[in-house]
Amino acid sequence: IFIFPPAGRELLATDGVVTDPDYDAQLKAVMQDLAKGATGSSNRIARAIVLSEPPHVGDGEITAKGSLNVRTILTRRKAMFERLYDDADPAVIHI
Repeated sequence: IFIFPPAGRELLATDGVVTDPDYDAQLKAVMQDLAKGATGSSNRIARAIVLSEPPHVGDGEITAKGSLNVRTILTRRKAMFERLYDDADPAVIHI
């Protein structure tokens, strides 16, 4: 999850991720509500990590039309995505 920059200034960020217990709890509640309406496992969020750095246009993470360039984000932030599957990482929000 990319955090909205003004909100990110108020939250604690380390190693490129936001690790604020109150914010994480709010996100978890929202994702649990979304999961209730999911029609299958491919339509629900199982885990998340909140990135403290928004996507960059200059790095190609946002296209000229304003869409996220998922392939570039996955490549540029590979280490962050690998952290999603580390069950011991305190930054991972498990739903």
